[in-house]
Amino acid sequence: MVLDVKSTFDALVTRYTPDAAARERILGNRFYRHISAALAGSHEYMAMEKLPELTEDRRWDSWCSIPAHPPRPRLPGAPTV
Repeated sequence: MVLDVKSTFDALVTRYTPDAAARERILGNRFYRHISAALAGSHEYMAMEKLPELTEDRRWDSWCSIPAHPPRPRLPGAPTV
């Protein structure tokens, strides 16, 4: 599974907007379209936003694991452990 940041942002807007007209104004806004795809840290934020949905979906129970910390970057020439 690969997180689609844009669609997760859109789902968040859809969930919290009071009516269809407001939702369409936000989703159609040029500024919103840009930040929902390019905002720094948005991938990590949307991943955290998606976690509750995944934990409720039983299809992911058997193999989904969430690391306690991000993987450490390997330095060139560093020995493997």
